[in-house]
Amino acid sequence: MTQRIINKFGSENAIAPTAEVFRAIGVEVGATYLEGGYAGQGGVITAGTGGGVSAAGTGDTGGSASGSGSTQTEGQHFVEKQTLELIEKVRMVESILDQLLHQELIDYEVYESVMDNTTTHGRMRTLMHNVISPGGRELKDALYWILEENEPALMRYLKGK
Repeated sequence: MTQRIINKFGSENAIAPTAEVFRAIGVEVGATYLEGGYAGQGGVITAGTGGGVSAAGTGDTGGSASGSGSTQTEGQHFVEKQTLELIEKVRMVESILDQLLHQELIDYEVYESVMDNTTTHGRMRTLMHNVISPGGRELKDALYWILEENEPALMRYLKGK
């Protein structure tokens, strides 16, 4: 789909329609990240392997519903690879849950079950092991984009490891 958007609009004008597609499929965080990260910087998006989008000159790749992009590293999803670090370092669990609930990727019962934990580590551990890991690629991609938006310093650190 990314390649079709680029072919139709050109790489310099593909950001807005790609963000529109992200919003249409309920990936608001990815759309916001794409617009905020690239649109104001004169970024150019190009098709990655498997349909991912990347900004030329930045090295960053956007998420992809088709299964590739920077969320996938060496056959393992970034979120899976960084599970222990995420449990240890993420502090904004409530914000993550709010966004997952807003995107209708979890329901209020799941939200409450995670919030039943009394510590941030416990909440993040429950979120990762009971919700994100068994939830499949869509939830992992959503978490990735939420973290890109809400915890950019942490994400830069984890990507640099």
